[in-house]
Amino acid sequence: MFPRLRKDDEARGLLDYDLIKSWLQICQDRHIQSCNETDTKERRFSDLYMIDVQTCFIKPFQRVDRYVALSYVWGRLPRARYENWNWNIFDGKSSSENKEVRLPSSLPRTIEDAITFTYRIGERYLWVDAFCINQHDPEHRQEQVNNMDLVYKGAYLTIIALDGENADAGLTGISRSLKQVQQPQVPSKLGRLVATHLPHAWEGPGTSHWDNRAWTMQEALFSRRCITFDHNQITWKCKEE
Repeated sequence: MFPRLRKDDEARGLLDYDLIKSWLQICQDRHIQSCNETDTKERRFSDLYMIDVQTCFIKPFQRVDRYVALSYVWGRLPRARYENWNWNIFDGKSSSENKEVRLPSSLPRTIEDAITFTYRIGERYLWVDAFCINQHDPEHRQEQVNNMDLVYKGAYLTIIALDGENADAGLTGISRSLKQVQQPQVPSKLGRLVATHLPHAWEGPGTSHWDNRAWTMQEALFSRRCITFDHNQITWKCKEE
């Protein structure tokens, strides 16, 4: 049984990071076989780069660490503002001795929120395709796409940005407040009754841009644990829940 959002945080429209961490801990401790298994093929896929959320640098990933992955839609955001960003880290030409490069100073809001979320739940590494794949190298990009299932299978947690038309939408409870549940009062012979309409949790393909994209649906299916950010709620799903 997973605890729910605390009323005080919900009332303020804020995300309860301690609650999220408790969900992760329960899953890690109790779902040992279903949610913690690691495929041997996955361990051989080592050509990964990650965002270090403590420093906001991208660096080669060491497989001894664990990471969070982001599943989202870029949408129609212009990519031109990142054309001059230093992609040389991927071909070994970075001026940094450790082949690290700082992220651009301005990021789409969903990616900024994912960095904040990853940091606040105590994890260090985040994988985001737009910056962890060399978008200027067709060969590197295709190799990463071919192994996308391993990226999401190997993730400790997947963040699903369900809402919004593009990567500037942000995540509910971080840069956007959780919506308040309306409680209309209904008069009756017994007095005034409070009726609450609870929004439906996401359970499959719907009307959002995210769940109408085949590759994002696959990302969720490959993932062991998912936190889904909708426009009015946050939901948890793992292989057993």
